[in-house]
Order: sequence, then structure tokens, then C-alpha cells
Amino acid sequence: MPHMSPRIKLKKGRPLAGHTNVAPTVTILAFVANPVQGVPTAGFAAVATDSEQGDISSSIVWTTTLAGSPTPSAVQVGTGAAPTLTFQRAGAQTVTARVTDGYGASGSATQAITVAAAPGSPPVGSPVGSPAAGSPAAGSPAAGSPVGSPAAGSPVGSPVGSPAGSP
Repeated sequence: MPHMSPRIKLKKGRPLAGHTNVAPTVTILAFVANPVQGVPTAGFAAVATDSEQGDISSSIVWTTTLAGSPTPSAVQVGTGAAPTLTFQRAGAQTVTARVTDGYGASGSATQAITVAAAPGSPPVGSPVGSPAAGSPAAGSPAAGSPVGSPAAGSPVGSPVGSPAGSP
């Protein structure tokens, strides 16, 4: 009977004994420098390779971090080698393509982009809930009316929103 060496069982997250796990490499191949907020955008692509597992590009996770944010946190915007990404925040951002191999080592690549504000959205840096530039706030006098003056079409002296001729 021939001598057989014992099989080595791999445990998830652990490389073979005496083997150093090498982090996968990620390369961003294509990106869109100025996508528009809220609009699905194709044109991002990356490749991820691992010395033990080969091509693991399908496992790439794409995130974005808003530059200058007081509490920077990555927001996942897509997965895979060539995803369609949708950015919910406008402004300067860092896009990261990250992958983790079967042994737990991670690799990533980053790219700076600037997401343009969607038409009609508040300017970048406006507090959430503030009206877009040039639009009157809800409950305010009509656009173009000086503050404290009646809304267009209201008789002078009538409360804003009351029908003409009412006390």
C-alpha cells in the first residue's frame, strides 16, 4: 500500500500552516469623475485578484465617503466588478472599491470624485430640510414678496392666505 500524506483541512479564515495570507490587490479601471446625485451611473469598473483565489472581482464592495464630513462614514453604493452606482449625497467624495479574500485579508483602491447636486436640490452644505436656493420656504409669502408683506393677490391689510374681501 503506498504511503499517503494526511490531508490538511482548511478552516475558513485561516491559511495553511506556515503560509502567509497575502492581501488581494484591487485596481480601479474606470470611473465617472462627476456623477449626478440620485442618478444611477454606469462607468465604474475594478478588478480584484488574490494569489490564493485568483479573480475575485465579483466580490468587490463599493463605498463612498463624503469629504470633510464631521463624522465620516462609508456608505455602500454598489457591488461587483462593474456596478451601476447611485450617490445620495452631493459634493467631494472618495469612492473605495474593497474586497476581502476567503482568509480574511482585504485590499482596496480609492478614487476622488465630485458628485453634482441634482437639479432643484439644496446647495451642497445646506442644512437638511432647508429650501433650495431661489425657492420660497413652505408657509412663507409668495416668491418675490418682501418679508412681512401680503402675498401676491391678497388685499393690503388682509392676513396672508385669507380670501380677498374677508375680514
